[in-house]
Amino acid sequence: MDSGGFFKSNLINVAKMIRKIAKDDPRQVIHSLKVGLALTLVSLFYYLRPLYKSFEDAGMWAIFTVIVVLEFTVGGTLSKGLNRGCVTLLAGALGVGGQHLATVPFFFFQKQ
Repeated sequence: MDSGGFFKSNLINVAKMIRKIAKDDPRQVIHSLKVGLALTLVSLFYYLRPLYKSFEDAGMWAIFTVIVVLEFTVGGTLSKGLNRGCVTLLAGALGVGGQHLATVPFFFFQKQ
């Protein structure tokens, strides 16, 4: 079988599999389309040069956020997003506290 026929048969098999999944639970197909659309839109921030220059490496972190946070249900997504936001604030506070401790002179270690 040539490569064109092999590609066509694989494409037909994938379409049949998607059709079977869509029949069993259409929410899975809708979720995968939402994830794909979200990743496409967020990837534009990373790949378009004018946007990349204004956001720099933050565009890649936005892609990771979509991958990590987006869940099958709206409640799951909101819960994960809220948890991620709280942990980000906590990590920022710990980083500021660590930097403060590193720069404050330790008077009790100095010779009297």
